[in-house]
Amino acid sequence: MNNVKERMDIFFDKKAPSIVVDVKEYRNGYRSIRKRGGRIRAFTEITRENLHHCKELIKLVDELRHLDGVKGGIAISETEYMATTVLQESVPLTEVIYSNVREVVEQGQYIFDTLWSTAAPAEQKIKELEEGIERPVVQVITDTRTSISLAFNLISSARHEILIMFASAKTFLLAADTYTLSYYQEALHRGINLTILVPVYDDSKKDINWDRRDGGYLHDDHDDDKHNNNGSANVNEQVNKIRKKFQMLT
Repeated sequence: MNNVKERMDIFFDKKAPSIVVDVKEYRNGYRSIRKRGGRIRAFTEITRENLHHCKELIKLVDELRHLDGVKGGIAISETEYMATTVLQESVPLTEVIYSNVREVVEQGQYIFDTLWSTAAPAEQKIKELEEGIERPVVQVITDTRTSISLAFNLISSARHEILIMFASAKTFLLAADTYTLSYYQEALHRGINLTILVPVYDDSKKDINWDRRDGGYLHDDHDDDKHNNNGSANVNEQVNKIRKKFQMLT
């Protein structure tokens, strides 16, 4: 820290805030950097257990952010890089990796900047913990396996109703071939109201709507082909109907 002139970017896991706050050498080191005009950005995982130390840490840095699941720690200045994987609460570091090689420093800075851009303001996370507010999450998932796993978990955790809309019949049939139907059947057996919209025709106004009402299904393809089979319908039968219609179109 003695060589920091303009900035120090640092992140560390949830154990580290107590180290910075409770260990005099670290606390004074942070103050010294800022006193001589340096700027400190830091992020860590803010939890109920380290909330007190994080509130104190805010006073020692220029900006503090929260990121879930941070492991170990990395610190980067203009010319130096330091990392550690061993952190104990309120205990000074005993093992570190140090380098002043420019390429290593640049790589460390890239890692920090990438993670920093996804971290949330510390004040926001602290408010959530103190007031019991659950932060809304909007996430774009590009990994197919992850998205399928989340969809299965969502179906399994439903208590009253599930509303599903597929972009096309092809997408629905692909889902039907990945054990999705067993999850639908299990949800129906639990008494969940399940509605699935599957577009079958080129005309987007025509689709298939499964709606489990009063223990049965309502199948509506806008051709007045409506029936309620009082719970005797099988999801596989409905899938086969959609499959046949889709094959006729292709």
